[in-house]
Amino acid sequence: MRRAPRNAPPPLTRRSSCHRQVLPARDRAEILVCREAANKIGAIARSPPGPQAALAGMRPLLLHAWASIEFCRSPYYSGIVRKIMRRPGVCFVHPVQPDVQVPGAGGVFQNPGVLSCPDDKAYHTTMNLAIIPALLSRQEKRRLIFILFALLVMGIVEVAGVGALGPFMAVVSEPAIIHTNAYLSAAYTLLKVETDNAFIVFFGIAVISVLALSNFCISAINYILNRYTAKCSHAMSIRLFERYLRQPYMYYLNINSAELTKRIWNDVPVFVNEVLFRILSLISSAVIALFIFILLVAVNPLLAALISLVLGVSYILIFTAVRKFLARKGAERNRQDSLKYKYINETFGGIKDIKILGKEQVFLNFYREPSRLAAMSRAAGEIVGELPKYIIETIVIGGIIGVIIAMIQSGSRIEDFIPVLTVFAFGAYRFLPLLQKIFRAVSSIRYNSPVMDNLYQDLVRLPEGAPLAPGDAAPLDFHRAFRLENISFAYPRTETDTIKNQSVTIARNTSVALVGATGCGKTTLADIILGLLEPQAGKLYVDDTEITAANRRNWQRNLGYVPQSIYLTDDTIRNNIAFGVDPALIDDGAVEAAARLANIHDFVTGELKEGYGTVIGEKGIRLSGGQRQRIGIARAVYHDPPILILDEATSALDSLTENAIMDAIKNVSHKKTIIMIAHRITTVKSCDTIYMMDRGIITDSGNYAALYAGNPAFRKMADGVI
Repeated sequence: MRRAPRNAPPPLTRRSSCHRQVLPARDRAEILVCREAANKIGAIARSPPGPQAALAGMRPLLLHAWASIEFCRSPYYSGIVRKIMRRPGVCFVHPVQPDVQVPGAGGVFQNPGVLSCPDDKAYHTTMNLAIIPALLSRQEKRRLIFILFALLVMGIVEVAGVGALGPFMAVVSEPAIIHTNAYLSAAYTLLKVETDNAFIVFFGIAVISVLALSNFCISAINYILNRYTAKCSHAMSIRLFERYLRQPYMYYLNINSAELTKRIWNDVPVFVNEVLFRILSLISSAVIALFIFILLVAVNPLLAALISLVLGVSYILIFTAVRKFLARKGAERNRQDSLKYKYINETFGGIKDIKILGKEQVFLNFYREPSRLAAMSRAAGEIVGELPKYIIETIVIGGIIGVIIAMIQSGSRIEDFIPVLTVFAFGAYRFLPLLQKIFRAVSSIRYNSPVMDNLYQDLVRLPEGAPLAPGDAAPLDFHRAFRLENISFAYPRTETDTIKNQSVTIARNTSVALVGATGCGKTTLADIILGLLEPQAGKLYVDDTEITAANRRNWQRNLGYVPQSIYLTDDTIRNNIAFGVDPALIDDGAVEAAARLANIHDFVTGELKEGYGTVIGEKGIRLSGGQRQRIGIARAVYHDPPILILDEATSALDSLTENAIMDAIKNVSHKKTIIMIAHRITTVKSCDTIYMMDRGIITDSGNYAALYAGNPAFRKMADGVI
């Protein structure tokens, strides 16, 4: 059988690392993307390095390859990426944020030209323990120093508890030692006891007290450790959530929300409990083990060295044998957990369609396989982590019995080696769990390294983003008009512009409409006005003020927006209309006024028993589509913004309700600036200006009568022909 070449991409089998384990039909396109990316970047990797000018011409190809690599997360493909990135002048542009660039050894692509920059070595080290400090805040690092000191104290206390038992057993086996040992004799004299038995009783009570104090200190330090990791989990999840919130709107268009949910709810606790806590546990166990080893050396150096060598080598050999297995199972668990979150979100998000189509079993099957694989991977990690315990216990117990037999055979008196054997037996009793903890910690870190890499990518590599908008930002002054000048915009991973060098001026207190076929760029243009999308070319001006990142939030305070799909929280109607406002600060008069304008006040007060306090369920599931849309309209006008942007705002309404709302909008049409996006031309008849769009270009503009008379395409839309 012919073998595949070494540098060939992995076959698209069920176990391939570049796609899901379950292969429903809708995933096949993504598999082909992986294969296409592999072919392209493989060709680049095998080609000789070229000058920067030649590499600059490959930028679109590298962009496509990087986007695919980010999805595939394949070790094979990422290895090729690293090989290409080491070349001078090579850079990958982030697929979500084009301004974010990952540099190679010699430079990064920027427009215009190629600028040099230092090598970013951190990109190649995201799978080792060196990245952990980067995941912790400055305060958490400072607290960690205190934790390490506490671990040192715990080691000393632990050794004191172990060391106290040996002398006690020696005194019990041979009471004469009390008078021959200088320290014991001095204690005997100081305590003024009358008999050896009384001294032994007192000595026993002292040993118990030392052990109790030792265990109390260990418990207290473990409490500190657990409290520290719990605080780290809370703080890290907040930082990660904030990092996501600070990303631009474009970021959310290119990532599955289930993955973000998984990283906050699953990856952060896993990292804190199974990596950070395990590292602290490893350090504490190593410190205690070191002190116990020193104690054993003081008692019998040869036997201590022999025991440590046997146990240490055994654990090292076991870990060497299983480390690749742990890494593989950890990566599989991480991948399957992502799919589990994805399928759960998709199922409950589309439960109505699933129920209508009777596809419950299909989606259950989608979830079943990744759930099984994740469970099996998790079980494998747990089993491997615990397996050495039973092997090493057998070795230790067998060793102790062997030592006893050897001493008996040599003719030694049992009284001579019982104290030493007691110390070693108790030392082994303490030593074995410590070694097992160390092994368990190392195994857990290895197993959960993909989670650590996920958090590193999002907490460190992901751009910090814009500061969170202050709630009290003042609205930007808007007196005359706002205008778009030579705007061009293209979504990532697309080769054509959605908006192509367009300019529009919209005067204050006028009403305009954007009409055209689906996909012509109406909503994209509205998103640019809303400040959600930043064009690659052109600028947005309000009066004579350019909208930038510094004043974008001030501009957005002027806007009220009604999207095609209304998002409602599982809360009251009152809180949904005053969306994002502290319930204690909600203006109930403004809520009622907004509801009246949206023609929903009568429904709320007349048909709902609890009125504005009625809880409407997740995504407003207890309301009709028209009712949800009217709440969305009420939300848009709650703050009384000077500009309203309505994106198919009346598409789910019946004609009577639509007419009522349109009448209300007409009443404020010359008191507010209104931008309407509509397919039904009848809803925009009264607009001052209608812009006709086709494939990202404004092809015509005018009022309804002028366009109907002079534009055949508009006439067909108005007559319902298209």
